[in-house]
Amino acid sequence: MTLQFARKSTSLLSQPALALCLCAIAISFAGCGTGGKLPDKSSKEYADTVSAFYTGLAALQVGDDVTAENKLTQVTQLAPGEPAG
Repeated sequence: MTLQFARKSTSLLSQPALALCLCAIAISFAGCGTGGKLPDKSSKEYADTVSAFYTGLAALQVGDDVTAENKLTQVTQLAPGEPAG
């Protein structure tokens, strides 16, 4: 009798764990969508976004944190769907 009880209790404990894992996977996939529309590559907005990104990146590389923060924040405002933002 104790062996059967142990099998039942193990399977009962694994059901919530399985449900939790499935929920975590579903949430992960839900977060993989694009955050917003990206600008068209031929637009001025795209050129501004690329310029701000690379200026921010260069500023990070030389230690100019204030400029880096300003430019990378600008990238997130110009192209909220950009994964690098």
